[in-house]
Amino acid sequence: MIIGNQQAIEPAKSASPTTPIIFVTGEDPVAAGLVTNLSRPDGNLTGVTFFGGSQLNAKRTELLHELVPKATTVAVFGDPSYPAFDSGLPDINAAVRAIGLQIVVARVARSNDFEEAFANVMRAGASALLVHGSPFFTSERSKIVALAAQHTIPAIYDLRELAVAGGLISYSLGIPILPSLLDRADEIIE
Repeated sequence: MIIGNQQAIEPAKSASPTTPIIFVTGEDPVAAGLVTNLSRPDGNLTGVTFFGGSQLNAKRTELLHELVPKATTVAVFGDPSYPAFDSGLPDINAAVRAIGLQIVVARVARSNDFEEAFANVMRAGASALLVHGSPFFTSERSKIVALAAQHTIPAIYDLRELAVAGGLISYSLGIPILPSLLDRADEIIE
């Protein structure tokens, strides 16, 4: 049996058509090509999805606008190695533009890139930040939250754990097991 997130499962699905595979994803598993049907996953795959799609990013954009109504430019941080970012970016762009704001996109691929990304969005005049979720960003939550505070830019996040780490606000579906897994991450990795 193989258990993993979407990025880990995609190659496993191709490599092993008979091994039972359980996935966890924050995306639509049908649109991602993991299964052909949500109610009856086919083949050797089944899993859990916290799919909220573009509705959650649109709501995050609205909440951020309510928190920072004078903002004219919103920055969006995205992880280029997380496929959901590029597929969700058009919806974020549409939500930002529907409110009449400008958007600045920063793709952050490595831990060392956050300082430069924050500097760039500040130079571009962003006065609010939407942090698109990804496993990488969740693992770097302390750094992201600290840099947002240092640059005094209000930010909205995809997971409660980033708000617990000191971030301003989050908006997402609840994932009750995530806090205990994050607290035990070092132990689990060993």
